[in-house]
Amino acid sequence: TNPLLELAKSVDPNPPRMGQEHIRAAQAITILADMGTPAAVSGIKDILSGRYNAVTRVAASGLLRTKNKQMCELMKSQLDNPYNEIALDAALLLGRFGDPMAAKYLQKLLDDRTRYSPTMVTVCAWYLAKATDQTKPTAQAIAEAIK
Repeated sequence: TNPLLELAKSVDPNPPRMGQEHIRAAQAITILADMGTPAAVSGIKDILSGRYNAVTRVAASGLLRTKNKQMCELMKSQLDNPYNEIALDAALLLGRFGDPMAAKYLQKLLDDRTRYSPTMVTVCAWYLAKATDQTKPTAQAIAEAIK
């Protein structure tokens, strides 16, 4: 666990733009999250509770790809993060796992959808359907619309 955490923490915290090192660090966070060991969870939590910079951004984005639903608990506190990228990553993770806490945050994004790409809007809409237990009627409505 330690080398992966060290990799994630070692990236340039204030780069002019994110690069390959940040992508690798996010992948390390995903692996740590999937492992779900107490040390891994504690390390990720420490990074997320730190000062906002590229390291915290890497941790939040790395969690987006985890298969470990327990990471939702870690990200719930980030829903009200003042930095939009972190709050959005939290809402996306919770929404992907169908957590109802994501609903109001995903709806807020959809209400301001012109700021986001069509792909992001589509993903958010689907995760909102998951978070509100509306996937079946949503899928049916889509199927009807494309007949």
